[in-house]
Amino acid sequence: WRRTQAIPSCFRLYVQKLVIDSYGGSGEQELDLVKFLLQITFVLEELRISRKSELSIRQRSFMPEWMTPVVDQISLKNTLMMLPKASITCSIQVQ
Repeated sequence: WRRTQAIPSCFRLYVQKLVIDSYGGSGEQELDLVKFLLQITFVLEELRISRKSELSIRQRSFMPEWMTPVVDQISLKNTLMMLPKASITCSIQVQ
């Protein structure tokens, strides 16, 4: 994705729900896109992110496999909750 100067006003004023599927979370570009979307959607009520199911070898070596997805979800949600948002009523769900 590439940030542009012109954001349609309908996007800013009418988007109430965003769903991002297969979020990898491994690169800054994905997080930058989510930051950008949170900053320009004034009436956003819900952001729902579904994670990719792949686990890295490093993650698996430090904790039981059954625990890793939960830790990843909590970490991602905490990161997203700290980002500035244009909408004060936006809820964030990570699956």
